[in-house]
Amino acid sequence: MRACSSPSGAVPCSSKRYRFMAPTEEPPIVVIGSGPCGLGAAHRLHEIGVKNFIVLEAGSEPGGLSVTATDEEGFLWDMGGHVIFSHYNYFDKVLDHIVRDWCKRERVSYIWQKGRFIPYPFQNNIHRLSAEDFHECIDGLVEMQQQNISRLTKPRTFLEWLQNNFGRGIVNLFMAPYNRKVWGYEPSEMNAAWMEDRVATVDLTRIKEHKGNGTNDTTWGPNHTFRFPLRGGTGFIWRRIYEGIDLSKFRFNSEIVAVDADRKLLRLADGSDLPYRNLISTMPLDRLCGLVVGRGLEDLPALVPRFRYSSTHVVGIGVAGQPPAHLQGQCWMYFPEDDCPFYRVTVFSNYSPYNVPMPGQQWSLMAEVCETAARPVDPSNIVDSVLQGFYTVKLLNVERDKVISRFHRRLEYGYPTPFLEREEVCGRALEALEAKDIKSRGRFGAWKYEVSNQDHSMMQGVEAVDAIVMGAEETTVRLPGVVNSKAWKKAQSCARRCHQAVERGQKKKGLEKRKGQERGDRKLRYYDPLALTVLLKKGWSMGKAESAALIDTCETAHFNDPGITGRETCHRQGGSEAIGSTETKDRIDGDKEGKGGKRRPSPSNVAPTAA
Repeated sequence: MRACSSPSGAVPCSSKRYRFMAPTEEPPIVVIGSGPCGLGAAHRLHEIGVKNFIVLEAGSEPGGLSVTATDEEGFLWDMGGHVIFSHYNYFDKVLDHIVRDWCKRERVSYIWQKGRFIPYPFQNNIHRLSAEDFHECIDGLVEMQQQNISRLTKPRTFLEWLQNNFGRGIVNLFMAPYNRKVWGYEPSEMNAAWMEDRVATVDLTRIKEHKGNGTNDTTWGPNHTFRFPLRGGTGFIWRRIYEGIDLSKFRFNSEIVAVDADRKLLRLADGSDLPYRNLISTMPLDRLCGLVVGRGLEDLPALVPRFRYSSTHVVGIGVAGQPPAHLQGQCWMYFPEDDCPFYRVTVFSNYSPYNVPMPGQQWSLMAEVCETAARPVDPSNIVDSVLQGFYTVKLLNVERDKVISRFHRRLEYGYPTPFLEREEVCGRALEALEAKDIKSRGRFGAWKYEVSNQDHSMMQGVEAVDAIVMGAEETTVRLPGVVNSKAWKKAQSCARRCHQAVERGQKKKGLEKRKGQERGDRKLRYYDPLALTVLLKKGWSMGKAESAALIDTCETAHFNDPGITGRETCHRQGGSEAIGSTETKDRIDGDKEGKGGKRRPSPSNVAPTAA
């Protein structure tokens, strides 16, 4: 190893250049990780014609936390209760294009409470509790509303938010014990900044109506309906996305051990160095803070002990025969009490019949168990502990059900905890890294649980690329409340059409059209990041706003063309074609090939545009 003139703390230079780079080649855009976020970034780079990029993956396969494992008996197991529902038109159409066969499901979910199953969400179905517990919940809600707590008090902690929105009865019976079990931390140790559409709030009038009618209130939430691949589990989605990218761009078993942000240099575990132009990192943010060096980043290692997260144990049990009647329509169940180690159980064979090796003759249960310092787990006993829990809560019968398969995997990083200092700690780290052309994104890269589902994670990767290459706005990581709003999908459809109005207005005024428009018109047929940027910057303040404000912005904006209103250009919600359809696919394939069947050339690299 040779010496280099570099700032103190920099990664020493190695004489071993990265083996996949030519000595004179321009540094690439490097993506660290091939989970949903990393694959989203790679997919987008490939889609828009950027040739000079590399994806480094420490493991041996793509998919990250969204892989699907197959055990020795042939049972499939996801790494948690993954289902597909989406906040993004782009995500929907990518999945429609790559996966043809889906199982579509309506959520059937319950909470195990004092020996009975209560419909989910718990707070909307308290009329199914015992009379004593019901009245305790109602008294807490009435007390809360009389004191007007939820409107007058801005909560600092998650516990305060729960108490302000649900009252003492619901908090004591379900919210507090369940959240202790799923997070592994006290709700008083977590902040309230992440609360958007993650927890259903209570409508006391609706509760009384459902009690009078004897009905359940189960329609809340974006995952009320969802889909799941017919074959291959959740991992099949990400394997298909991976296979659609230039596979020569991927380097597996490539662990990063140091990042020199000043010299834009990565050190790999094999001792080689890899320079980069821009870096999109999806490794956990705390790990990145411990690896990176550079001017202005000296305090990042000191942030590492302040991060909080939980590990997850996934335990699968394969069973012979058919599930009992009370589980045949179930999707997943929540377990807040201490009579079992798991916080959630999924009837995984109900997602797709092909999640078991012999459909119709076998079924499966998948449990998730949280591990933190406050909730230690004995890995040598966890499978037996889960199995005993299944018997205790009547998911299995020791005499009736024959267990034929057992599966266990521990995920070191399971949940990115919204700890009290999260905004300060993560904000400091993300801002400092951004100044060095490093975007830390993804479930643990951005450390924002509120935008950590599969659709959010993939779009963080897509938007990071668009920000680097086109100067577009990164909506997901910067405005979680916006992308989780009910209006967001309609806004995406409106945005591109509104942006066309902007460009027509600019042309009339003799202004220069945006760079790359001709290329973008074809490549961005069903997704235009700059259109969303125009909508956000021109029509909506960059702060938190109600969903209605977004729709109002779309439908009343005039932008730069006084002759074209937003209402005229945003008149339909589905403002894009279905890329999965044969007709549209043929048209898109036609765009890729010119006359004579030759593919139109695309640039080997795309220079970043100033935001």
